[in-house]
Amino acid sequence: HDAVCGSVAWEPALRGLENALSLGIDVRINCAVTPINAGKLEETALFFIRRQGVKALRFIFLKAPPGYGLKAAELLPRFGPALEEIKRLAVNAGAGVRLSVANLPPCLLPGHPELIEGSPAGLRTGAEPGIFRPDGMVKSSQCSDCRLQLGCPGLDAGYAACYGSGEIRPIRRSDL
Repeated sequence: HDAVCGSVAWEPALRGLENALSLGIDVRINCAVTPINAGKLEETALFFIRRQGVKALRFIFLKAPPGYGLKAAELLPRFGPALEEIKRLAVNAGAGVRLSVANLPPCLLPGHPELIEGSPAGLRTGAEPGIFRPDGMVKSSQCSDCRLQLGCPGLDAGYAACYGSGEIRPIRRSDL
């Protein structure tokens, strides 16, 4: 936490969380996914679920600031390893725990559309493949074969600049 935030805030944040939970307040943990914590998402989530009793966790894949280019790798981890942890967590978190993932194309979590914020039924209108969107998202050529192509927000342009779009897999009607 402190390495990501750049301050010594973990202990006060944890005390605030414990206080809120002790008062019966429904708390959701928002966890920015970065290269520093991408390999520890499951461990982090289970800490909050099992030790603290949190019932809602949101993993946020950051978006690179415009013009960040290849420096975006400082902020953005590769999706693959982090998503494998999130998939395991979806199975192991237990009943009553709400998980969600923000800023992620739904094709990267096939079989788990319920985890994607703005799930396929509620995705906002997207752009045609190859068109740069004003909010910093892009579509790859693979997107033209996807059932969700017009509703998917696309891939962060900074991520695409650093890592490409090879992880994108079109969702066919049978995949939903």
